[in-house]
Amino acid sequence: MPRIHSSYRVVSAALIWRQSTHSLLSIFFAVGLLVAIGGFVLQIAGTSTTEPFQATASSILAQAILGSIYLVASILLIRSPSASAILVRVWPILVLPFLAFLSAAWSPDPFLTLRRSFAFLGTILFGLSLASRFTFKDGLNLITQTLSVSMVLSVVWTIALPAQGIHQATDLPPVFVGLWRGIFAHRNILGYNAGFTIALLIVYGRAAFHSWLLRGGALIASIACLIGARSGGGFSITFTMLALLSSMSFFGRLAPKLRLIILTLYSLAAACSTIFLDEIIAAALSILGKDPDLTGRVPYWHYLMALINKDEPMLGYGYYAGFALKIRPEIYESTGMDFMTPHNGYLDVLIAFGYIGLAVCILVFVWLEWRAIRLIILSAKHPYILDALPFVIITSVICYNFIEPSFISPNSQVVVLLAWLTPRLVGLDKCRRQAT
Repeated sequence: MPRIHSSYRVVSAALIWRQSTHSLLSIFFAVGLLVAIGGFVLQIAGTSTTEPFQATASSILAQAILGSIYLVASILLIRSPSASAILVRVWPILVLPFLAFLSAAWSPDPFLTLRRSFAFLGTILFGLSLASRFTFKDGLNLITQTLSVSMVLSVVWTIALPAQGIHQATDLPPVFVGLWRGIFAHRNILGYNAGFTIALLIVYGRAAFHSWLLRGGALIASIACLIGARSGGGFSITFTMLALLSSMSFFGRLAPKLRLIILTLYSLAAACSTIFLDEIIAAALSILGKDPDLTGRVPYWHYLMALINKDEPMLGYGYYAGFALKIRPEIYESTGMDFMTPHNGYLDVLIAFGYIGLAVCILVFVWLEWRAIRLIILSAKHPYILDALPFVIITSVICYNFIEPSFISPNSQVVVLLAWLTPRLVGLDKCRRQAT
């Protein structure tokens, strides 16, 4: 009898320790994700929205918090049993931060480029670490719950602290007066996160929130944030993800060979539709209530391309610092307009890494997309809706980057999500390792 009681106590202690460790990891990654996607960045960094944005400005507190999160996440990744396998198999997504570090050699401010490169790499390692410590399903639940919390907090922030949660007339530039930004720095970030949260709650929310009351509250808060931000990108990401997820649910009922045939036909139809691309874009913009020139983006892009091609940069101007310290001042000097970003992910890569870097970036996303397509074709019916998510996210990001840069943005939800889902694409996610 004493031996039985002793064994029982050992097993109970082991279970309690395992549950405690899992809970601590969940809290760490939830808080880390909230900060890594830009939550409370104005408050942490002490940024004033009434003053022009300084590209070289930095906050010691913000760097310390993010640096600590990325360091702990990196240690957790390295200590994971699958660390070496993950890092070897997902190497294509590590090419872009490698280019960022390399571009410091020709950057106008090497230190600024290196500082942002470390943040870029840290964001990727955070996503990989999340994948190494949770099953894909548990990781998705954690992401959905954290994004939902950010939406609820944004509603609270907007109501309780409108000076911080809503764009003010004193903000620079004062063009988004009255629009919501919640706990984020800009209404576009709030809109994108809201759109993404809505799609995840509608399709995967039941697993993340067993209570319909919590799920419904999170969905209402997300819709309120989407409407309050009035971000065209947010509306487009909502529509794109829901449309893709709906079509993927149809794919799950088909045999693998039929999936390949239907997907090929879809691709051909999409390619043929580019003949009427201008009309399609015009109709979509009309539905969203946007100007045909995307709120001035189209002429801005033409001007950027002319500015870039003037020097014919094969290697670009350097990660982050190239646009912030060279292109941005030239635009301001010529037009008197101060743009914070290129407002296009492909131009962002082109300015940072040149035509060579843009080609490398495209190859990386071709690899990701091919892996995602292969996954949905070969997926069994039971986990199909989970296996469809990487394709939906990657395709949505590719489309979204035509209007906002996020491919190579440090401390962004896009980079975290792409890194998190990559182990799933190469068959190294924790769920499949346990199954085998």
